[in-house]
Amino acid sequence: MNRSASEVSANTESLLGDSAPLVDAPVEALSDAVEGSCGDMAEMEEGRTAHATAQQPSVQELIWKAPGEAVRWLEAHGCAKLGSFKVQDSTLMRLLARDELMTLGADERNINWQAVWLAELAKDDWPSDRPKGLTALLEVEAWVVDVRNAACADDAGILNPLLHRYQTGIININCFGLPAVKAVITYKWGVWKRMLHAEVACYLLWVLAFQAFVLIFQDENTRLALPELAATPWGAISLVCEALALAGMAPFLYIEAMTLREYSVRGWLTAWNVMDMAAYAAQIVIAVMHLGRLGLASNALSVLVAFQVLLLWVKAQYFARAMQPSKNPFLDTLKAVVIDIRFFLFLLLLTVWGFACAFYILFRRDQSKHDAFQNIGTSVLTMVNMLAGGIDLTMFKGTHVPGIGLGLLLVYWFAMSMVLLNCLIAIMADACMKVNQKQGERFLCGRAELIDELETAAPAWLRRRNAAAWVHFLKVDKVGADKAMVGAAEAEEKPAAPSGDEQRLTDLEIKVARLLAVQEALARRLLGPAEYYRLGPPLPEDGDKAKWETRSAR
Repeated sequence: MNRSASEVSANTESLLGDSAPLVDAPVEALSDAVEGSCGDMAEMEEGRTAHATAQQPSVQELIWKAPGEAVRWLEAHGCAKLGSFKVQDSTLMRLLARDELMTLGADERNINWQAVWLAELAKDDWPSDRPKGLTALLEVEAWVVDVRNAACADDAGILNPLLHRYQTGIININCFGLPAVKAVITYKWGVWKRMLHAEVACYLLWVLAFQAFVLIFQDENTRLALPELAATPWGAISLVCEALALAGMAPFLYIEAMTLREYSVRGWLTAWNVMDMAAYAAQIVIAVMHLGRLGLASNALSVLVAFQVLLLWVKAQYFARAMQPSKNPFLDTLKAVVIDIRFFLFLLLLTVWGFACAFYILFRRDQSKHDAFQNIGTSVLTMVNMLAGGIDLTMFKGTHVPGIGLGLLLVYWFAMSMVLLNCLIAIMADACMKVNQKQGERFLCGRAELIDELETAAPAWLRRRNAAAWVHFLKVDKVGADKAMVGAAEAEEKPAAPSGDEQRLTDLEIKVARLLAVQEALARRLLGPAEYYRLGPPLPEDGDKAKWETRSAR
């Protein structure tokens, strides 16, 4: 859900570790102070709007002048509301289908926003699409990302610095859910969508061509020389498939080189990039061995081809996580599970090793009769097989200590199957729940990474053409709109929450917004000009500051 520029969210604590100040006085007691300051607030806003474009910082100014406060500034002042107007409910349905945001780029911050947005909405508003029967007018809000050049490429824009800091662990994934960042990602996704589709097409060419090559190579006569192979029908097809696979890989190799140059080794070294480099290297080695007719009958080539097939299909997850938000994305879930269970898994392996050693020494006089404990390696494999359910209670019959062996097996079965494995399942379920809690932020982060890759590899003229000085976006006013209509529109995307919970959540949002408005009003009335402007955007010009002091004195 998007938030207004005045709504300083509680996520600030999770982003930077500091908590926002709280207002201890009740809302009712503060209402009179707010009403008394409304006239001053209106005059202040008029004066600040006249100089809005000049006062708003660019990305470079924001990062270099206050790098520690950049994320907090984006949270509190990253977006500004321009106004609201009403549209048809059918248009609202389409707007909600676009992640609740509709974006456009502009050269100016202050535009005729209502006329511009009505023209944009009219492009998709076909009479045949309008529903029959009763319709309604619902309210939407026009906003602007209040940072100049936020949609530029590389470090001149907002995404590249955030990704740099995210990949080095300075900030967490919550930053990608900020309204300003989400609007920039949505805008740039629409601008770069065609090139992203071309990238996906290259990937499909690569993976499908290599898959066809593997199926043909399975029955290939490895004794044939390259000219003899090309003379056969299937041999010629395999060579064409191999060439197509290399052609599909070439754009990714170029993008990887540009990304490495941009991020350096430390920022570039992620699990995705390591797997990509392994896939590039494997593809090149396979082509050299196949075309050079080197070691075609070796096991090394078979192993290499098998791993390459897996690497290529795993890469599909990289694109899938940015195309459609989904619960439990495979690799994100796997990564979270591995991180959470690594110590418990170590304990599990130690337990398996301990019982394997115990059984190995217990049946040292029966190793000639029982292959299960012939050496320490087979003992470990036997324990793992028992853990998977392969328990044979008669395996100790005829041994020297059958009773002790059976008792030890029952202890192992209870400790592992009944206790440790169930604890492992509980830890994995908790890890999956953590991944789903950040589903939206992970989805936006995946899109941001894809966009940044393309911008890094794109020529300068294309980056300039796709850049915009200001990003404007449209979203639904869920507080002012008809709850029944908004709920019906959202039901297209996800099941509606129970009406009681939804009503309580809406009431809480209204109270929080009102409390924050009261806090802002009190800050403007009680603080001096220097203290107040130190909390927000850069100071205005001296003339404006004097004007502000005069109004405050009144």
